[in-house]
Amino acid sequence: MKAWLAKNPHVHFHFTPVGSSWLRQIEIWFGIITWQSIHRGTFSSANVLAKQIRDYINS
Repeated sequence: MKAWLAKNPHVHFHFTPVGSSWLRQIEIWFGIITWQSIHRGTFSSANVLAKQIRDYINS
């Protein structure tokens, strides 16, 4: 394992607590986007909504 990690320095492992899951973390992330960026917004198309989300992520 250590040899493989030495050959792949771009790979990083992160600790995830036993009581949490990656799915729950994604749900939280989408909740933040919803409340801070698109809450009560009016979007004329899916493309406009996608642009709003991308702009929020990139800011």
